[in-house]
Amino acid sequence: MDAISSLDVQRMKLELRKGTSKQGKPYSMATIKHQMVLLNRLYNLAKRWGLYKGDNPLDRVELPRLDNLRTEFLSDEEADRLMRP
Repeated sequence: MDAISSLDVQRMKLELRKGTSKQGKPYSMATIKHQMVLLNRLYNLAKRWGLYKGDNPLDRVELPRLDNLRTEFLSDEEADRLMRP
């Protein structure tokens, strides 16, 4: 676990951004964040259980921010219903 540095984690994050899934789609930011959260959890558990005493490299790496904003439009029927008195 000592062999993994913050730079390694940052490189992993960048490689995941460039990579694609088995279906050929790019990885979503949520998937990348989940991978990093899992790795963070592994380090924290290893420390708690006394299996690791070093620093957690993810403490110095920023997690991806998720943009869950969706742009939706009303259908013609919904717009008509909205405009009725």
